[in-house]
Amino acid sequence: MDDALFNEFSEAAIYNKKSRVSVVIDKDAEQFGGFDTRGAARRNEVTFLNAEVTNPKRGHTLETDEGIFSFDGQISNDGHVSKWHINES
Repeated sequence: MDDALFNEFSEAAIYNKKSRVSVVIDKDAEQFGGFDTRGAARRNEVTFLNAEVTNPKRGHTLETDEGIFSFDGQISNDGHVSKWHINES
């Protein structure tokens, strides 16, 4: 099912200047309680299939038509799909 959703909603990207991958980027995603704040914080997030990005690390890059982003920190990983915070470069 995740594969079908990625086929429909993802965009092409270049991961770490090496691999072509499919990602879903959420810009200005709202988070509550993060980073010792009392209110909402806005961050950019990327979701991808672990089969395409096998060993992501903080500082790795992602290049899309929207710009270049760097991986900041992992939000979740269910073994099949990962979500990370990303920063615009």
